Amino acid sequence: MTKVDFYILNQTEQKQTWLFACRLLEKMYKAKRSVFVLLPNLDELKKFDQQLWTFRDGSFVPHRTLSDPFPADIVLSDDPNI
Repeated sequence: MTKVDFYILNQTEQKQTWLFACRLLEKMYKAKRSVFVLLPNLDELKKFDQQLWTFRDGSFVPHRTLSDPFPADIVLSDDPNI
């Protein structure tokens, strides 16, 4: 069964929001969950993609975009029509 969770964050600063998202995705990866992340546009997707690789020393959150050919349980997209 598909489960959808929503998080309402008090902070409005993008840096803090993305850090929260990176930590959450790291937890989801470790729990072997599949996650789809929708970003507002391609520029934001590229920035968040980079953030996932660098948000914390020693972290590893394998992910992909829809155009990447390799498999990963965490998928980033900027296309809301998927």
